Amino acid sequence: MTAAPDPDVLAWAAESGHVVLSHDVRTMPRYARERLRRGLPLAGLVIVPQRLGTGPAIDDLELLAAAGVEADFQDQIVYLPLRRGSS
Repeated sequence: MTAAPDPDVLAWAAESGHVVLSHDVRTMPRYARERLRRGLPLAGLVIVPQRLGTGPAIDDLELLAAAGVEADFQDQIVYLPLRRGSS
């Protein structure tokens, strides 16, 4: 497995129409915001902090996949966990 610099991953994802899922809370959002500032497309970025447990992460990702459409993620940075209102 090879690693690519964050800006290259975001550029490839934008060209391919893929939302990026990352644990990198430190640099990936910064590069995504920079793309947006420069007027470049962002297919979407979902940040999953490593401190978030596997179960809650999967629950939130399932919710995003089931309820979201491609356009919902365009030019967006989404941080997990998702906030839920009280019932």
